[in-house]
Amino acid sequence: MRAQFFVLIFLSSAISSMACLNEYHTLKNGLILYDTEQSSVGIEYWKTEIDTAELIEESDKFLAAYHRSGSLEYYSDYAVTLTYLGELERAKSIYLEIEAKSPNLYNTAANLGTVYELLGQNDSALYWIEKGIELNPESHEGSEWIHVCILKHKLEYGDEANFSVLGLDFGENEMPENIHNYDLDEYAGDIIYQLKERTLFVKPPNQIVGSLYADLADIMFVRCPKERHHTWLRNYYQAAETYEFSSPSFEMHHQHLNDLIKERARDKTEENSSQWPITIGLILLLLGAVIFIWRRKAGSSL
Repeated sequence: MRAQFFVLIFLSSAISSMACLNEYHTLKNGLILYDTEQSSVGIEYWKTEIDTAELIEESDKFLAAYHRSGSLEYYSDYAVTLTYLGELERAKSIYLEIEAKSPNLYNTAANLGTVYELLGQNDSALYWIEKGIELNPESHEGSEWIHVCILKHKLEYGDEANFSVLGLDFGENEMPENIHNYDLDEYAGDIIYQLKERTLFVKPPNQIVGSLYADLADIMFVRCPKERHHTWLRNYYQAAETYEFSSPSFEMHHQHLNDLIKERARDKTEENSSQWPITIGLILLLLGAVIFIWRRKAGSSL
């Protein structure tokens, strides 16, 4: 097995962010490298893995198909596998070669943006990602605006984040509120899509990813405020903490949710305690009735 296998093992620590890759033939040849439609592991999307051995095998097949057919689509897919395998400079040179031969292909622009980001060249990454959006605004279910926000944040602040990278604001009260009338369904869908792709390589800790989880946590809290959702909602806040994100509003909303969960548990305990005397009384009453009936029957049989 080639050295690329070992390169991929270390990508999670070496790569500060991972964005969206676009393949031409993942369905044609029967291989799906990574399916964002799958539920993954609850909301812990970073636990998803790809089949490295299969990826290495497919890399050779894509290159052979390109040499056999001359198809730039196969050449692009070969570069995708190289990107996943950490051969970033080689992947970049292939995409630039494809761009020179056939300009303004969406996949080339989007994948070049990804490679430049992985190489730490965020200004070039932003240029190509924005060009990709111009060529195909609906790519990745229209969620690539999040990728742009991340790159702009990294250009200004680096990899650290202690506020919403997306610029979202859910108020200063204990309970998050949709004070700006965001389309919460659309935002939640876009964030989840991007998280499933980015966390494939960006393992904890990473404050930028944590910021996405924090925004998603507030969105879900606003959408699902009822008690029956509280324990489930806490998982989103804990995911943000796993990625080591923290901000005053995030801590306040998370603490408020924890307080509600504790209050509900305490109320249930008190409710159960208050019902014990009634339950015991009913048992004693029933037992007395049974004894009374038994005595009457015993007396009548004498």
